[in-house]
Amino acid sequence: GINAEYGGLWDCTMRALFAPIWVIGTLSCAHARSALERAIELEPPPAHRTLEGETEGSEWWEQHEPLMKRAWHEYGRRHASLYRLDSTFEELYLSPQLVDAVALARLVSNERDLQKLFVHSGVPGVFKSEHFFTPLFVEHMTEELDWLGSAGIPYRRPNGMNRYGAILTNAPGSMALDDMLQQLSQQYIAPIALTLFSEAAIHADIDTAYGFVVRYQEGEDVGLAEHADASVFTLNACLRKRDVGSGQQDLEFAPWSAFGSGAPQSSVRHNISFQTGEVLLHRGQHRHQALELISGERMNLIVWLSDQKGTVRVADYPQLEQTDTQTRWAPTAVRNRLVSGEL
Repeated sequence: GINAEYGGLWDCTMRALFAPIWVIGTLSCAHARSALERAIELEPPPAHRTLEGETEGSEWWEQHEPLMKRAWHEYGRRHASLYRLDSTFEELYLSPQLVDAVALARLVSNERDLQKLFVHSGVPGVFKSEHFFTPLFVEHMTEELDWLGSAGIPYRRPNGMNRYGAILTNAPGSMALDDMLQQLSQQYIAPIALTLFSEAAIHADIDTAYGFVVRYQEGEDVGLAEHADASVFTLNACLRKRDVGSGQQDLEFAPWSAFGSGAPQSSVRHNISFQTGEVLLHRGQHRHQALELISGERMNLIVWLSDQKGTVRVADYPQLEQTDTQTRWAPTAVRNRLVSGEL
């Protein structure tokens, strides 16, 4: 017989040896705790800085990243349809008007309907749309973020200024929504940005997305000082706005000044308010600030576009070097051949 003192260990070992490979990762024994259990016990470094805090605790996050990735896999997803941009995602989460307008641009290089969906926000150089995401996207995305946030797995501050929120694209300490956000950026956000700001970039300048969510509420961050984003273009989507006082503005933009053009011609600053489900799109170098929240809660999904190295181009392109409509909307392989002159 087997000594009772070692019976539990023997049983665990035998089950692991003879279990199918796909079962091994789910076995729970007193001597082998799950990655989720171990990740929940981690104590992440606190986020203190409100300026240049992006490297705060970076060694800790890099050290524990493999464990946290396994923990997120074990924890699972609430809305699996959010994690990949496919026909189901487009049907559930993207406005039908947007999908139709993009299809027209891809098919016959006609951007007329698309441009109608992005109206001037009242702030020069900032576009607003009510027709990007569906209400279901807002509902599912906020539920997913709440679900992930309740896991107990540490997640990292979103950027060097905001302390509350989470990184969504690939980075140590992030939540795993990278695939969807990269696909969404390349198929929708990037070509739309080039449609609205054709002089500001070409595809090679904006082929990578950095996505995150920020939260403002009493007792946490309630505002954000004036800054420029680490991006060529920024998409800002309002996901949640609860108990915010009527008439309270959300953002303030400084006058836009193109690189090399000297001081802005106007000193007028513009405030803007946008509601749950609305999207703003602007140049990342257009300086702005999040106005102090007086009451309630505000949560935003933000996507920064830059190149693969994180380089932010600031100079405009001359007319002859700008991307034409056909190239803007061509699939990647076709676009590369158009740019190289093969087609």
